[in-house]
Amino acid sequence: MVLADVIKRWKQISGHEAYLATGTDEHGMKIQQAALKEGLPPKEFCDNNANKFKDLAEHANISHDFFIRTTDQEHKDVVQQFWLLLKARAPEGLGLYKGKHEGWYCVSDECFYPEDLVQPSVSPQTGRKMMVSKESGNEVEWVSEDTWFFPLSKYKEKLLQFYDENPTWIQPADRMNEVRNWVQDHLEDLSVTRPATRLNWGIKDPEDPNNTIYVWVDALVNYLTTSGFGTKWQVGDKDTGIWPADMHVVGKDIIRFHAIYWPALLMAAGLPLPKKILCHNHWTMSNRKMSKSVGNVVNPFFAVQRWGLDALRYFLMRNGSYKSDSDYANEYIAAIYEKDLQANVGNLFNRIARVRKLAWSTTEAVKFAKAGRFENPTEILPTSSPMFLSLEKSLQSLPEEIRTHMDHNQVNHALHRIFSLLQDTNRFISETAPWKIVKEQDANARTRLNWVIYRSAEALRIAGIFLQPVMPEKATQLLDGLGVQPERRTVEYARADADLDYGTEAAIVSEKPDPFSSMFPPVAGIKLPDAEVVAGMEGPKNRLGRVVVALAQEAQKAREAEKTQDAISTSKALLVPYEVHHVKQYHAWMQDPDIQEATASEPMTLDEEYENQQSWRTSSDKLTFIVCAPLTEHVSLVKASTADADPLMRGDINFFLYPFESDDEDTETGTEGWVTGEVDVMIASPSHRGQGLGQAAVCALLAYIQKHLDEILAEYGAQELKGLMVKIKEGNKGSRALFEKLGFVQKGEVNYFGEILMTIEWDEILRRDWWKRAEGGFKEVKYEILKMYSKTLSLSFLFGSAASEVIHGAVVFSRHGDRTTKWYGAQSLTSLGAEQNFQVGRDYRDRYLASDSQYRILGISEDEYKPSQIFASAPDQGILMNTATAFLQGFYPPLADLDPEIASQTLNNGSESQAPLDGYQYVRLHTINDNSPDTIWIKGDDACPKYVTASKSFMKSDVFSQREEDTKEFYEQFYDVLSDGVYNLRPENMTYKNAYNIFDLVNVARIHNSTSPARNISNADLVQLRTLADSAELGQNWNESDPARAIGAETLSGAILNQLNETVTSQGKLKFSLFAGSYDTFLAFFGLADLLDVSPNFYGLPDYASTMSFELFTDDDTDSFPSDPEADLRVRWLFRNSTAGDLETYPLFGTGEDSLPWSRFVTEIEKRAITDVGDWCTKCGAAEDFCAAYKDDDESAEGESENKTSKKGGMSNSVAGVIGAMVTLGVVAIVGAAAFVIMRRKRTAPAGDKSSIRSGSNDGSAAKV
Repeated sequence: MVLADVIKRWKQISGHEAYLATGTDEHGMKIQQAALKEGLPPKEFCDNNANKFKDLAEHANISHDFFIRTTDQEHKDVVQQFWLLLKARAPEGLGLYKGKHEGWYCVSDECFYPEDLVQPSVSPQTGRKMMVSKESGNEVEWVSEDTWFFPLSKYKEKLLQFYDENPTWIQPADRMNEVRNWVQDHLEDLSVTRPATRLNWGIKDPEDPNNTIYVWVDALVNYLTTSGFGTKWQVGDKDTGIWPADMHVVGKDIIRFHAIYWPALLMAAGLPLPKKILCHNHWTMSNRKMSKSVGNVVNPFFAVQRWGLDALRYFLMRNGSYKSDSDYANEYIAAIYEKDLQANVGNLFNRIARVRKLAWSTTEAVKFAKAGRFENPTEILPTSSPMFLSLEKSLQSLPEEIRTHMDHNQVNHALHRIFSLLQDTNRFISETAPWKIVKEQDANARTRLNWVIYRSAEALRIAGIFLQPVMPEKATQLLDGLGVQPERRTVEYARADADLDYGTEAAIVSEKPDPFSSMFPPVAGIKLPDAEVVAGMEGPKNRLGRVVVALAQEAQKAREAEKTQDAISTSKALLVPYEVHHVKQYHAWMQDPDIQEATASEPMTLDEEYENQQSWRTSSDKLTFIVCAPLTEHVSLVKASTADADPLMRGDINFFLYPFESDDEDTETGTEGWVTGEVDVMIASPSHRGQGLGQAAVCALLAYIQKHLDEILAEYGAQELKGLMVKIKEGNKGSRALFEKLGFVQKGEVNYFGEILMTIEWDEILRRDWWKRAEGGFKEVKYEILKMYSKTLSLSFLFGSAASEVIHGAVVFSRHGDRTTKWYGAQSLTSLGAEQNFQVGRDYRDRYLASDSQYRILGISEDEYKPSQIFASAPDQGILMNTATAFLQGFYPPLADLDPEIASQTLNNGSESQAPLDGYQYVRLHTINDNSPDTIWIKGDDACPKYVTASKSFMKSDVFSQREEDTKEFYEQFYDVLSDGVYNLRPENMTYKNAYNIFDLVNVARIHNSTSPARNISNADLVQLRTLADSAELGQNWNESDPARAIGAETLSGAILNQLNETVTSQGKLKFSLFAGSYDTFLAFFGLADLLDVSPNFYGLPDYASTMSFELFTDDDTDSFPSDPEADLRVRWLFRNSTAGDLETYPLFGTGEDSLPWSRFVTEIEKRAITDVGDWCTKCGAAEDFCAAYKDDDESAEGESENKTSKKGGMSNSVAGVIGAMVTLGVVAIVGAAAFVIMRRKRTAPAGDKSSIRSGSNDGSAAKV
């Protein structure tokens, strides 16, 4: 609806009369069944839904002129009239005829599919076998019935001729091709009625009430109803009102109905065809189709309340696409909200119309323009400053570009262009600095000032006019704020200098304006569910506050309450809830082809398995347990990862609920609320089968169900469990015998999937003899799960769980932002990358420096940089130095951005001194060259031969070789896509050995190269490339049995410990440390710190600008550093993935605790850390020059106790624990055989490598950047 509304509003401001019709399609089998399930008459069910859609249209500010319901009597009359027109063509062989129809019918899609467009499938949620449509993926059923047909096949040539004569009738062009191909290859006559005995809810054939008119004939005719057909005009009339429609706006799932069925029906009735069809794609959630069963459907009412209507409309129009599905996520909305709306529209409006001092006004600036004061700008502008004219090209060209984009329905392209202008305008203001011009005294100063304000206001005015269709309310607020007259808000005036009668006096705001009163106020943490954010809102403008904090605290309490669940113990088996730490073993089981065959399952990736586990554990229609070896002693509590550790896991058992279906049609009524349960059990290893383990698991499960039946039914929303069923492969004699012993009997023959169905009534199973024995051996025990940290309830940087704690210091390790590809050698930080690192610095400023943050570091200087409080370091590589610099620019921005008064000083002689660059703060950055021993502390794996050997061992492993073989064809398909743009790419480069590099090149191209064929790589393939890159890089940087792979994390741990210890020993004088590092160090640390068992997300590469933070804090509110650090200080670890992620706390070292006492943290990290350069030299077998200084000492100390805090090889005093690092790039770079080329200063290289340029060949052995 939003897209259609935007197009209508565009036509209106372009001077056209435009109407928008929308409504609800309310007939059909889908509605009939849904109403029955709800226990409502169909009309009442439709009334409820229609009201919801009307409310949604109102909430979304849809300016519709018609809202039609297909249950309206006027529409029913028009449908029947149209129907008789189709029958009237029968004598010519072009109208309706009777026949018998058999085929695959889809209730969800409300259409038949030919045999070649259906296929067998298995439900990923339940394992149920079914036939589905290849197009939609929805289930189909075989139907045979007498019906009326529309001779669609006879319109084939007419349709093809029409398409050829109107090649742009459907937009985009690939949909036009799709439709044409479908007509060419699949066109069949269309069944257009359903027997009234099967489908009663619909419009009846006026001459044959035993037949109900096909819902899509009924639905499509709504367009004629709204245009007045049958009441205001008839076939043959010259005046047909607003018909034909100028455009149908439809989703890709209904393109066939509108582009094939509808034109053929209109041809048959002798009516003109619509002039155009605009087909949009769908919105997905995490690249998955939104589905109520999966639980990933966005509530539009909540989303509107959360983000604001116009912000949400803007996001949908900016990110929506005609070419592919678009992903919906709060992270994406937040990024666009901040970057486009707050930083561009809101910021520019405030700079022009809401200044702190009455220094200028748009009224005065426009008057200067009207008076001709700007006719010769070169006379008033300094010739040495071309920046004063830098906006002119965009102001002149933009209007025509926007018209072209909008007239071609390319709304997203238009928005990108509008916001490019606004970015240029913000830059224009920053560079011209009107706050400085206002202080200048020369004769042209006021004219120069008004030139800057006028050109900025013109850009804002033009943008505001063009934004009206997308953001009607905010655009009105903007134009009102500029004083633009209502009649001058049309496209005619959307050009430079077209309106010289607007303007307002600047609104003077306080020194610290309330952000919630701004055009685009702050929003809540992006990971908080919409429903909980809305529940915490005090009003539409206040999206943050105490209520939201309370929500987070309540959610934390709820998580704590859910730490224990039920497990089931019997003499032969232990059943525990299926949790995250079980997934790796379960995934390993499911790779067995025999198990796949026995369970009719398709293999999943590990990531998919994690997603599946979360879905199963949270679904109300599934009960799932892991079957383990029996307990060896009587206990009342089982802790996760003890009795259910991987070696003790035996299989799984599941219980699914389905709505009851009776074989007797006479008993259909009165069965509402009845359900059938399906039991599914799998014992993985053949060595554990045949010992009664499966039977014990089934009996224990049924005993548990019997005891908790009321709770299970209540959660599902059912009233009665009628029976049980089990599906077993025909040849699985063991499973058949098991269930026959329990009383199950076979029902029917072997099905399409080679399975037999066995069933039993619930009442019957309760009467069986084995039941008492099952209850006797059955015992429930408490099961304590690992303390996990939910990502759905975090509140970004601003909120947390403890209100009374005090932060005394923090150490942040940051990855660089977006950069150029690795393929061509040395990389550099892009403007996007610098912006990402700047954003991260600004976010940490909000957390650690802002006076109103509950996480402010005690005593830290909020605005002015104090060298004694801050330490920052990076290797002397451009990309990492720039990373740290950008971060620090956000952490301590120019003083003028904080308070202009601080950035200037009045001298004794009365003159004023202005700090350069608006008071730019020169935060000291310690850089380390490769020849310094301090370079090891962040990049401990660099120049470490044993790391290289260990990393290569992974690439020589059977796992690696098998994965390389399995992915050979997958990688080969991308060679042709990439080879044209990468001059030295060779086919042999396209293997799993270069997994990260291939992904990197693809991703960089998709981000930066608009002409690259890589942009055509599907999202699914990109995700697969990323997943493979994740596995390859983790394998090279972590293996518990091969510690040398994690040596980079060991040295990082030493550096972190050093910095925190400096804060402690200085009693809080050192408050914040920053290091720039690489992704391989992140991965190694994830493994070293036991984070892989905490969340599956730690198995993957951290994105660009990801950070980890170590916070030193006390629980009590205090205004001084604790006198007893051992007793009072605690440390917690936080991680943030990219700029879109939230900073979230995770437990380190397998402790399950979100923070550790200082002394325990030191003990744990010292177990894993290298704190001595000599120790590093020995462990690496390194030949670096600086290692020679430790060689003799190390050898003479052989046999002595190890002293990791020894000063002989510790961090140098001059650097105070600085870590030098080489960085790896974010999520983007493909490198092939000659890739992994690293430019670096020469070190003493290992034997055989004397070059200052390392070529990693193909084995991944070179350092990662």
